[in-house]
Amino acid sequence: MIILNQLVQFILHRRQVKDIEYNPNICALAIIGDALPLFFFISLVNRNGLELEGATINHISLGIPIVYSVIFTALFYSFFAAKQLQTRFIQAATAFFGASLILSLANVLIAQIPGLGILGFVVLGLKISCAIRVATESLDYSVPRALFSFIGIGMMAALVALTLFPVNITETNLPS
Repeated sequence: MIILNQLVQFILHRRQVKDIEYNPNICALAIIGDALPLFFFISLVNRNGLELEGATINHISLGIPIVYSVIFTALFYSFFAAKQLQTRFIQAATAFFGASLILSLANVLIAQIPGLGILGFVVLGLKISCAIRVATESLDYSVPRALFSFIGIGMMAALVALTLFPVNITETNLPS
């Protein structure tokens, strides 16, 4: 429960990355947990009638989030290794992936309530803010460099995941 409190305070800008508990087990759980909302989203899309060509839904639902998380984490770690700041990685990854998980779950809850969809953009803004704070506090990056670094990492991870697990969505198989 202490780590959850720390992450919520981090999201609300009351704590810094260095204040997050150093615990590799919690870090691993945060990384794995952060893949769950993507898994649920892909499963929900399929349940609503969208047929994904070329693979079964289990193949895609499990494959994309796992590959995305592994590649994202490896690229994220490479930034720390390049600056020889590997010791900061556990706290930074816990802060980033933990905050991302909490905010993704909040987004899922918000999406279930009619009329509150606009709050999803507020949550997205908080997620971007947390990502920038992790990079500026842990890697000593400027705000633009932090933003572009996370955008680049996300795009590279998505490219690899979608290359390994192609999803062919055409107009003919979209739900009407």
